[in-house]
Amino acid sequence: MGNQEIQNLLHMAIEAAKSGNKAIARGIFEQVTDQDPNNELAWLWLASVVDSIDERRAHLHRVLDINPDNQRAKQALQKLEQMAAQPPVRRPTPAPTPAPIRPAEPVDTLRDELSFEEMDSSAQPDVQPQHRRRRSSSWVFWVIGLLAVSMIAAGIVLLVTRSGEEKTTTPEPTEALAAAPGTATSPGNTATPRPAVITLAATEPLPATWTPTATWTPTSLPTATETPPPPVGYTLLITARRGGQGEWRLYTLRGDGTQEEAVPVRLPSNIANQSMLEVYNATYSPGGERIALVARIRETRTVDDGSETVEFRDIYIVPAEGGEMQRLTTLEAQEIDNPDWSPDGSSLVFASNQDGDYDIFSVGIDDGVLSPITENTFEDREPAWSPDGAHIVYASDQGGPGLLEVWRMQANGLDQQQLTNDANNSYAPAWSPDGSMIAFISDRHQDNDLFIMNADGTGERLLTISDGTNEDRDPAWSADSQWIAFSSTRDSGVFEIYLIQPDGRNLFRSTTQDGDSRFPAWKP
Repeated sequence: MGNQEIQNLLHMAIEAAKSGNKAIARGIFEQVTDQDPNNELAWLWLASVVDSIDERRAHLHRVLDINPDNQRAKQALQKLEQMAAQPPVRRPTPAPTPAPIRPAEPVDTLRDELSFEEMDSSAQPDVQPQHRRRRSSSWVFWVIGLLAVSMIAAGIVLLVTRSGEEKTTTPEPTEALAAAPGTATSPGNTATPRPAVITLAATEPLPATWTPTATWTPTSLPTATETPPPPVGYTLLITARRGGQGEWRLYTLRGDGTQEEAVPVRLPSNIANQSMLEVYNATYSPGGERIALVARIRETRTVDDGSETVEFRDIYIVPAEGGEMQRLTTLEAQEIDNPDWSPDGSSLVFASNQDGDYDIFSVGIDDGVLSPITENTFEDREPAWSPDGAHIVYASDQGGPGLLEVWRMQANGLDQQQLTNDANNSYAPAWSPDGSMIAFISDRHQDNDLFIMNADGTGERLLTISDGTNEDRDPAWSADSQWIAFSSTRDSGVFEIYLIQPDGRNLFRSTTQDGDSRFPAWKP
C-alpha cells in the first residue's frame, strides 16, 4: 500500500471518528497501523476510539515510543493516571425527593465535569455499601419512594431529549483519549456532516507525519427510511457467468439472491449464418415489458475466395421473459456499452467505438434511426438518461487524456459540463429516480469504490468504506430510491451483486455464486 493510499485511509478514519462512528474508525485506523506501524497520528487517534482503558493506555505508550515528545499522549496518560488515583466513588443513599433537573449541556462540558468512573461504569471498583439506618416498612415511605423514582426517570428523559437537540462539538484526540471508552457524539448530531478539512487548535499543531490530502466535501445524506423494504421484494436483472462457462448470460433473481433463473434469448430462426456468443449489459424498458441488451455475434460470410468469419457487437431488443431477439443497431462495432432507455421508452442512448474512439449515440426503438450525440476524439462512454429526459450524464476523458471524469450535457449534446474533478478516474454514473443525486464509481483512492453526489457535482461522498482493495462496479438505483445495487469483489475472487442504502447503511450481499455477477438492473 502506497503512502498516498495510507494518507487517504487515515483521513477517512479521522472523519469517521469525528462523526462518532467509532467501530468504522477503529477498523480503518488498524489498517493504517498495520501498513505503517510508526504512524504517530494513527496510533494517537486509535487510542481515542478503542473500547478499553488498557488498550487506550497501550496505544498512548506506542505513540510515545515513536515520539517521546508528543505532548498530547503525555497529557492523556497523565489524565488517565490522575483518574485512576482518585478514591472510589461512593453511591449516596437515594433521597426521598428528586434532585432539580439540570438544563441539557453539551457533551464536552459534561465530560469535563464528570469523573472517569462516572462516565464508564465498567471502570468502577466494587463499591461497598455504607451502614444505613433501618428503613421503615411503612407503605407511606414506599409510595414516596416510587414517586421520587418516577420523577427522576422523567427528568432523565427530559435531559436526554434536550441534549439530543443541542449541537455538540466533537473533541480533538486529547479530549477523546481521556473520555470513557463508550463515549460518542450525541445521536442528534450523527446525521450532521462533518467538514472534510481537519482543524486543530493553533497551540496543538499536527505531527509532522501528517500530510493533508484533497478529499471530497460531505453533504447532507439522501433521505432513507430507518428500515428499508426488504430485498426479497425486488426483482433484479443481471449479467452473469454460471456453471463454469466463460460466456455472459442473463438471469433474473429476487433482491435477496433467491429464485435465480436464466432468461432464454435466441437469434431469429431465419438467420442461419449467425450464432450468438454472449449477451450482457441488459436493462429493462421503463414499463418493464422489454429488455435492451448488447449481443456479441459471430457471422460467416461469403467472399470471393471462399468464406470468412467475423465477430461484432450490436444492440438487440427482447421480451422481458425472454425469447427471440430483434436487432436494433447495425453498427457491427468492436465494442458497445451501457444502453439506457429514455424515460418515455422511445429511444436508447449508448456508447460505441465503431469509429475508432468511444462516442455517444441515440437510436429510435421503432425506426432504428441512429443519431450521434458526441462526435470528437475523446473517450465518451457509459451514458445515462436523466429521469426527466433533459440531460445525459456520462464519463469522458476530455478533461485530460486517459483519465475519465463524470460529465453532464443536454440530451442533444450541448452545454457539456464537468461534474467530478479528482485523482484518477470517475465513471459509471447513475441517476437517482428523482434526478437529485448521481451514484458513480471512482478509483481516486487506488481501488474502485462507490460514491454519491448531488446532480450538480457537489457534495461527493464515499459509500463503500473499509473495503480494502476490493473493486466496486455498475451502480444502479431502485425505483423507490431505497437501494443502490452494485457489483463488487469484496467477499470473494469474483464479482457479486450487493445492495446498499444511499446513506451507506445496510450493506447486503445478494448473490453467492462461483461465477461473476455484473450489471444489475431493477425491474420497474
